[in-house]
Amino acid sequence: MQNIMLRIAYDGTAFAGYQEQENCRTVAGVLRGAVETLTGRSTRLIAAGRTDAGVHAEDQVVNFLTHLDWPADAFLYQLRCLLPDDLLLRSAQVAIPSFHARFAPHKSTYRYVVENGPYVLPTERHTVFSYTFPLNDALILEAARRLEGTHQFAAFSVPDPYRNSQRTVDAVTIERQATRLILRFTADGFLHRQVRFMTGAILLAGRGALDLCTLSAALEDPNAKPIAFCADAKGLVLEKIAYQ
Repeated sequence: MQNIMLRIAYDGTAFAGYQEQENCRTVAGVLRGAVETLTGRSTRLIAAGRTDAGVHAEDQVVNFLTHLDWPADAFLYQLRCLLPDDLLLRSAQVAIPSFHARFAPHKSTYRYVVENGPYVLPTERHTVFSYTFPLNDALILEAARRLEGTHQFAAFSVPDPYRNSQRTVDAVTIERQATRLILRFTADGFLHRQVRFMTGAILLAGRGALDLCTLSAALEDPNAKPIAFCADAKGLVLEKIAYQ
């Protein structure tokens, strides 16, 4: 029995997210179908994390167990031929038997792209979020700084009374390229839609619509309601999974 680790990338536009859902086209469903066609057996895929409908990935990690005693390159080239154009198998390798894509310690980095100019080009309409309000760079950077560290992120995620909202965000960085903002978020785990809500909070703070004191207070309240909008899925990319 071999444990195969795959690194995949996908355009999330035509997928209903990563996780399998009945009567929906999902990344996991398409990938599992390809793996089962290749191996001839029912297969369970384990992913480092899940992405929502419309969210993209450049480096998602998946592993599965197989009876096939093939070299990694055989899985790579055979599976690539079975996948559609919007789902790419970047690499395949034989992992140690105990490797588990989800539970092995790792850091996830997400990138969010915002166009702060008057329009988004048609060629980027599925990958860039348009936000035309004038933004203050100093306020944006301060909002990002306050989101770093260990906090209660109930106000920056989909409400769920049964989960622990405490998370540790290792880094939030913002790069400006003319009218474009590139936001990056790194942590060992995020709540449901947390990155998109944090992006919304940063943008609201940047236009002066969200007071920084209100943002800081929300980070201490495990029962806080969302204080910002959830930024559109199309601007979000799972950029990197780094195992420790």
